Amino acid sequence: MTLKIDFGESDENNYAPVETPKAAGGTELMQKWLFSRIDPELKDYFQWVASRKRKLEDKPRLFWAHDLAQDPEVAFLKEHKNMLEFEKVIFVSNWQQYQYGVYLGVPYDHGVVIQHAIEPIPEHEKPKDGKINVCYFSTPHRGLELLLNAWEFMTKTLKEGLNAELNIYSSFKLYDRPHLDEQFRHIYKRAEKMDGVLNMSLI
Repeated sequence: MTLKIDFGESDENNYAPVETPKAAGGTELMQKWLFSRIDPELKDYFQWVASRKRKLEDKPRLFWAHDLAQDPEVAFLKEHKNMLEFEKVIFVSNWQQYQYGVYLGVPYDHGVVIQHAIEPIPEHEKPKDGKINVCYFSTPHRGLELLLNAWEFMTKTLKEGLNAELNIYSSFKLYDRPHLDEQFRHIYKRAEKMDGVLNMSLI
C-alpha cells in the first residue's frame, strides 16, 4: 500500500516543508525529552537529524528515524554513501530497525534503538463503573479510518465493547501543517456521528 499526502509547499525533491517551527508531534517531543536528559556537551557535539535530512553541518551526525522504511523521506539511505554521512541511525523500535534493514539495507551494526515511551502514569484507583476509555492520539493517516471500521464492527455486528468510549485527538496541527486535515475531513465527520465516540478533538 502506498500513501501519498499532498504536503503543499515543498522543496524541489517533493519533500515536506523544510521548516515547521510550531510542530509539537512525537518527533519533537521525544527530541525535547532526550535533550533535557543528556549532557549538553554531547548534544552539541553531534548534529541530530530527526526524520528530515536537509542541511548537513560539518560535524559528526546522527540520523534519528521516526518514519516507516517505505517513506520517501528516508529513501536516501538506500545509497551506502548517503548512509555513511551519519555515525549511526537511531530507531524508535526493533521492528523499525528490522524494516530499515530489509527495505533500505541499513546494516544492523549501523543502528541503535531508543524506544518510544511515555512518562509513567501515577498509580491511581480505576473507576468502578466498568467503563473502558480508548484513546486515539495520532495523525489521521496512521489508522484512524481503520479504527472506526473496527469500532463499528465491534459495537454493531459483534455487540461487544458497549461499555467502551472512544476519544479521538487527531490532526496535523501538532505538526504545524493544518492544511493536510482537509483531505481527512470526511473521516472526522464520520467519527463525530458514531455511537460511542464521545470526544472528537482536532488538536
